[in-house]
Amino acid sequence: MNDFLHPLRTKRPERQRPAMTRKNYDATYPSRIPAPVDETGASRLQGAVEDLNSRLGEFAENRKYLTDAQERIADSLERQAIAVEQILARLNIR
Repeated sequence: MNDFLHPLRTKRPERQRPAMTRKNYDATYPSRIPAPVDETGASRLQGAVEDLNSRLGEFAENRKYLTDAQERIADSLERQAIAVEQILARLNIR
């Protein structure tokens, strides 16, 4: 006959149950995804400086192009003003 009260009398459970684990809410879990291996700081810095130098060269070329374009626009506006003055002088409207 099975004595179901035996664990209670001996103050020992029949089967040891695993302890309940609780979730750690302070976010101290280790990451399951390994962090990417980063390049060394010096090589990254050297790459950034080279990229910056090439961008500065492009910037200087673009600035020169914009300056030339503004000069051409100013010349065309001056020619337009002279043409309008000549037209008004011929029509004698002032």
